Amino acid sequence: MPTLTLKTTVADDRHLAINLTLPPDFPAGIIEIVVRAEEPRVAAHEFAATRRAALEKARVRFRGLLPSSAEFAAHKQEEIELEERKFAR
Repeated sequence: MPTLTLKTTVADDRHLAINLTLPPDFPAGIIEIVVRAEEPRVAAHEFAATRRAALEKARVRFRGLLPSSAEFAAHKQEEIELEERKFAR
């Protein structure tokens, strides 16, 4: 079965006019036309940039609400030292 594949971009108004001249060896008769939309692919660098921007926005928004890694580590070390003193008795 002969196959003809066409790729196009649909405009914002969602109208698409097609006028095809098929090759002479394409058989005459009933045909089936299938319209399939593929999900737009986002380039990896675009995805990464979007993700970084969202993370930076979250960092700014929640700054001060959560301790930094250094503050968390210092607090954890204090807890460990306190526990060691308790069990050393």
